[in-house]
Amino acid sequence: MDGICVFPNQVIPQSAWSPAAKGLLKFIPTPTGVTGSGQPFFSSSLLQTTTDNKFAPRIDFVNKRTGNWSFYYHYDDASLVNPLGDGSADIPRFAASDQSRSQQFTVSNTQILSPRAVNEVRLNYVRFAYKTGNPIGGLGSLSSFGFQEGGLGIIPQLPEEEGVPVINLNQLGMFFQSALASRYYQDTYSLTDGFSLISGKHTMKFGGAYAFHKNVEYSGGGFNGNFSFNGNETGNDFADFLLGAPDSFGQHDPYIGDLRLNTASIYAQDSYRVRPNLTINYGVRWELGQPWYDVQGQLQAFVPGMQSTVYPNAPKGFVYPGDPGITKGDAPTRLHNFAPRLGIAYSPRATDG
Repeated sequence: MDGICVFPNQVIPQSAWSPAAKGLLKFIPTPTGVTGSGQPFFSSSLLQTTTDNKFAPRIDFVNKRTGNWSFYYHYDDASLVNPLGDGSADIPRFAASDQSRSQQFTVSNTQILSPRAVNEVRLNYVRFAYKTGNPIGGLGSLSSFGFQEGGLGIIPQLPEEEGVPVINLNQLGMFFQSALASRYYQDTYSLTDGFSLISGKHTMKFGGAYAFHKNVEYSGGGFNGNFSFNGNETGNDFADFLLGAPDSFGQHDPYIGDLRLNTASIYAQDSYRVRPNLTINYGVRWELGQPWYDVQGQLQAFVPGMQSTVYPNAPKGFVYPGDPGITKGDAPTRLHNFAPRLGIAYSPRATDG
């Protein structure tokens, strides 16, 4: 602060500190040093720990009538504790944990139908669950930190994760908040089948695949509020923080995404041995080109000059599923994804045999 400071000796008395600043100062430790740019540096003696447990059994079964069966299961459970949280704080006291669990189950069958015909079918399920940023420190009611709750104050969006709001001191380069958990769940169901047949000089293969993908996400930030201090009130961001004079404040609801996707493909190919030294390989593959879609209709698209009828008050150009020509995936499903292939293998030194 400069000579026009209204406080004696340019020191802000504690009586002028905001209740929120008083409640949050306990989270700011004494710096252990200063960086080259003059910003405070903090260190922590806490350790980052990782735990990972996994196992993967497999069972194979041979049956003359139904073919060769294989059953496979993979399980992986991991957790990590980070003393500096989920990356949303650059000072200690805001530790967080990450937890993940991956599972895969596969059943496959290979059946020899004849000396020249084989069929392979596989059913697969994969699930991945990831919960990141589970808060360990900095939790508590907003009112316990000196903030006003309800009414014109802050309204917590996730009561179970109520804690220190986002505090961004831009001049000091200090950013902290209680960690906010994000959750991701991915499920994939797939079925594939391939049939091989040898007939004379031809080796033919036919098959296809189908998969259903489900992604659910609960994520975001700023549930407890987001304060930014740039020093525009006093010239010093930390002084503004003590006075309770932020340059901006924001808050939003958690984001919940519930996405789906269907994929499918079929193919046919033939390797034709014209001569012992000449083989021609040709075939075609078709794939379903469906875009991801949100079952809650939360996706949006932009069409210049078009006014949404689903949300008439939306800015012109922003359109949503249900508007004319706008699908639930915001893009049309492609049904003409064909991929032909052609290959020739020739060996001039091969001899008839």
